[in-house]
Amino acid sequence: MVRQVVKDMAEKGPTEAELEASKKYLIGVYAIKHLDSSSSIAATLVDLQLDNLGLGYIQRRAALIDEVTLDQVKAAAKKLLSAEPAIMVVGPPLGAKDKPRTPFRPSFSPCDAGDEIGSVG
Repeated sequence: MVRQVVKDMAEKGPTEAELEASKKYLIGVYAIKHLDSSSSIAATLVDLQLDNLGLGYIQRRAALIDEVTLDQVKAAAKKLLSAEPAIMVVGPPLGAKDKPRTPFRPSFSPCDAGDEIGSVG
């Protein structure tokens, strides 16, 4: 079932409604996950420095997400999800039960205007 969902996403990409829902989620969840305590604010500021995004990134982030088009996402899905040979891993890393879990913190890295979506420099 998972393989079929990935195959469908690679071939068709998301719908406009799925893209808009994803954008709303990414914009809304940022403050909840990254700016809800002193320690998370400090960690976010360090991450911004490490990623060379600058302090203004927090204000620019929503606009950067809104600029992503359906065609860009479909192209990225096709490129990233139809790679051959494809290796898919679902579940925790091997040995994860023996090690303390660290929270997953996805980051968004804006592309240069000429870059394809999905390429991170």
